[in-house]
Amino acid sequence: MINAVGSLRRRLLLLAAAAGGYLWFYMLEQAGGAPGHIMFIPLDSYIPFIPEFVVFYISWYIYLLVPAVLLFLRDEGEFLRYGAFLTGALYMACLVYTLWPNGIELRADLSAATGPFNALVRLLYELDTPTNSAPSLHAAQSVAAHVAIVRLAAKRRRSRVIGVLSMALCVLILLSTVYIKQHSIADMLWGLLLAGVLGTVIYGGGSLKRRISGDRKLQRAAAGSSVDGA
Repeated sequence: MINAVGSLRRRLLLLAAAAGGYLWFYMLEQAGGAPGHIMFIPLDSYIPFIPEFVVFYISWYIYLLVPAVLLFLRDEGEFLRYGAFLTGALYMACLVYTLWPNGIELRADLSAATGPFNALVRLLYELDTPTNSAPSLHAAQSVAAHVAIVRLAAKRRRSRVIGVLSMALCVLILLSTVYIKQHSIADMLWGLLLAGVLGTVIYGGGSLKRRISGDRKLQRAAAGSSVDGA
């Protein structure tokens, strides 16, 4: 009973910390104003505007939520690691936004655009300001979600298929940030760098592949012991 209460308390504390981070981000967004530093590299000029990619951009919210719910219910340790990854990225990004305000001037002109995808992008532009763009949270937290999904899938069958599908969605989300002109390529790269640093700190210096391989060996050993005991 005590362990269960302690486990729930740790998870709730993490959720409270995440809520504080999103409140900080919301306040930065509401502050408005012109960004002090414009994020742009020459390669941005060659990236086409593809409104259909807004579907993948929006899918990011579900992509983050699914492993969070599954891990909250099934694996406290992995939930805390995933939550620390997401929350750490959020706080680090907000610190950068606060100390080094930045944004983009890449958005497409949709004044005469028609169609459902353009309408979704237009709505997104209205809801999400062109400020606080680097590092990209879409990039950093997508990596966090992919790592969490792969680690969760490693304990179950068809982990390779799930890993490939997750990687594909992760890449599409990354591409969506630049294809709908919501981020500069520089934003995405800074987001990936942030994810790399946090992932190394949280999961250790060993590669994810080696860690997953170790998990599988432990599972096979446990299964063998169960058979021998029977």
